[in-house]
Amino acid sequence: IRGLTLKGGSSGIAVQGASRSNLVDACRIYSNTAGIVDGVGAKRNRYVNSAVFRNTTGVLVRGPTAVFSNMRVFAQGGNGFRVTNGATNRLVRNVIYSNALVGVLIQSGTNNLVLNNTIFRQVQQGIHIQSGYTNRVFNNIMQSNGFEGIWDIGFGSVIRYNDSHGNSDNFIPLALSNTFGNNTAKALFSNSAATNFRIRTNTCPALDSGTTNGLTQYDGTPIVGGGRDMGAYEASFGFALFSGPTGIGTGVYISSTSLGDLDGDGDLDLVVTGQDAVAVRHLDR
Repeated sequence: IRGLTLKGGSSGIAVQGASRSNLVDACRIYSNTAGIVDGVGAKRNRYVNSAVFRNTTGVLVRGPTAVFSNMRVFAQGGNGFRVTNGATNRLVRNVIYSNALVGVLIQSGTNNLVLNNTIFRQVQQGIHIQSGYTNRVFNNIMQSNGFEGIWDIGFGSVIRYNDSHGNSDNFIPLALSNTFGNNTAKALFSNSAATNFRIRTNTCPALDSGTTNGLTQYDGTPIVGGGRDMGAYEASFGFALFSGPTGIGTGVYISSTSLGDLDGDGDLDLVVTGQDAVAVRHLDR
């Protein structure tokens, strides 16, 4: 199912029964009671590159082994994602913002993975694990949510390498804060007011701060720079950090230049790369 507009129903799309290995790609799904329903018994369905907005519930996950990736899920009257008794589902590189309840609500289920999402300005929690076992939360950015960035009361949850800032509480339990790779620094977005949630690559603490440990099988996005970034977007050019302009007389021999909006902030960037007489590489912006 590709490129459709699905609106005005009880469900924009509902995959039910024993339906398996379906693909929903590049759809606009809005003004439904539920935007997407991945039903009990459905398996291995993939939902990608779609916009889900202004539904009562954005995405309702009841079955196992579904994948939701590169989606925008926003402005629901309720939850963005709601997982009820699902197992081994994967939410990867989605942008989830301005929903009236929770960004990602896991009410029950086992071994679900929430990986590299950006979750901004929900009325309630960014992520709430209400119950369930061994659910995993890695490399996400939760910012400016009305309640907790992450509130975990599940069993055996694994919550590592997340950035939670500017929420009423950033991590509950508090023991998660600034441990296990989690931090509370402010992720600097290019322009959150215009829903541009790419990070400012030269200054953002989410840069290169994530982990790939045991996770590359779930996300094939190439790593750019020194490590995996947190949030839905990986830095988009070959070197993540820029030095200031090199001073006169350092002897940089220019080998290439690039001109464009390299970090998505609306400004024109000029990047010059080269090396000096002792083969020390320079990258200047």
